[in-house]
Amino acid sequence: MKKGVLGIVIVIVLILAGLFLFANDSDKGESNGVTPADVVIQNARLDAVGTYTGSGIAKSTYVDGEFVHTVNADIGDPAEGKFYEGWLVGSFGFVSTGKMVKEGDQYVLEFKSQEDMSSYKKVVITEETLADGLDNSPEAHVLEGKF
Repeated sequence: MKKGVLGIVIVIVLILAGLFLFANDSDKGESNGVTPADVVIQNARLDAVGTYTGSGIAKSTYVDGEFVHTVNADIGDPAEGKFYEGWLVGSFGFVSTGKMVKEGDQYVLEFKSQEDMSSYKKVVITEETLADGLDNSPEAHVLEGKF
């Protein structure tokens, strides 16, 4: 009798272990059912901060060892002597993604890196002092959003 119960317990444990391993393998191969695990795609809506107006969309992808981050923002021109700068913010700190450029009626930026920066979950657009350039010191927050 004990051997029969022990055999049933072993079979149940093996079935549960197989289901656990199968579920983990499925998660490693796909995210949301369609994207392989080594591909990360994130989108964020950017909203105005304080007295600023406007909005934007940020997108980050990590594919085949390349991280690409883009922002398209519908915001007015910066004040005289100012420019817009993009930032990624994470638990490790922040990194400048560069100066935004005006294309038509929008301000845009594209940032590329070989480092996977998908862990940076906040996007910030700031208005910076032109004379200070890209000094790695964020100034007035204009737009913010989270992935």
